[in-house]
Amino acid sequence: MFKRFVVGHINKQSGVNQGILGVAYRISRERQAEGTSVVDLDTHLEWLMSSFPIPDVFDNPESLKGVCWFKDTAVEIIAHVVAIIPYVEQSGFIVTELISDLPGVVIYEDDFQIVAIPNE
Repeated sequence: MFKRFVVGHINKQSGVNQGILGVAYRISRERQAEGTSVVDLDTHLEWLMSSFPIPDVFDNPESLKGVCWFKDTAVEIIAHVVAIIPYVEQSGFIVTELISDLPGVVIYEDDFQIVAIPNE
């Protein structure tokens, strides 16, 4: 089983709801640019950046339709993602957790996640 956390904004490239991490990184960058930060949010984001690989599959333009799903066994990673939900929601987004056994055609896989082209 796979999990994905999304906001209600459609990603132009994939055609499905945008993932929470892209939004959380944008919130962090905007707050830092304003001269403020949310230490807890930044701590979780830094931990996530250092704890699992960013799929290099996105270097291929054809793969930009792919979306990331966490493996349900990535419990610690998912816990950090869940911890950032309040910060994303405070910025006006509604976060939804998606669960799927068949998220699409898998184009990348590691120990923690997959990237799949969504089923149409």
